[in-house]
Amino acid sequence: MDSGVLVAVLSLGGTLLGSIIGILAANKLSTYRIEQLEKKVDAHNQIIERVVIIERDLQTAFRHLDEQKLEISTLRTVERNYNSRVTALEKGLEHMESICRAKHGGWDGEEKA
Repeated sequence: MDSGVLVAVLSLGGTLLGSIIGILAANKLSTYRIEQLEKKVDAHNQIIERVVIIERDLQTAFRHLDEQKLEISTLRTVERNYNSRVTALEKGLEHMESICRAKHGGWDGEEKA
């Protein structure tokens, strides 16, 4: 075999071997980088899932807070109505007491002296 042909065949073989090794190395590196990105995406997705849960829980908490505020407002209204009724009853009682004292001289039916 001619030495030129032998050099050409060896060059072709070396080029093919070098290209295949380069492709495999690049493929291995690409696979590694894709795996790392997949891990980051998984971590990101877990955070998104947690945020969705937190937002839902926060909405529930705000709804409960609004319900509590409404209940407090209702209780304050009831308290004001109760207090105004007590005040009205006290005034009525004072009025009745004054009438009894004027007619009978005392609250418990005591005679005027």
